[in-house]
Amino acid sequence: DRSFFSKYRLKKNYISCESPMLEPPPADLATREHTKAYVPPPHGHNMEIKWDAPNRTFELWQSKRESFMLCALISKVNEAAMHFKKSNCGEDANMTFYSLFTDPNH
Repeated sequence: DRSFFSKYRLKKNYISCESPMLEPPPADLATREHTKAYVPPPHGHNMEIKWDAPNRTFELWQSKRESFMLCALISKVNEAAMHFKKSNCGEDANMTFYSLFTDPNH
């Protein structure tokens, strides 16, 4: 399971009525002992060029720190999107979630 945040991987129209919100990380993310850092390239990356993600194993304290920031950041970005949708979109608001890793357009 991969969880990360990158402003470059957000949809350009993220704050809109049509765009889904970010999928929250797993609830047990902070309790996992090791988290590998996989930072995927932003959209528009030339997929013909081999990209080797450096693997880095975090200590438990680092994993907790990274998990806290990831959960807080995604929560606040979704909160902003939800506020926009409730204020401007009415019944047309897309309240579904998507993952930055499984989105085929990114």
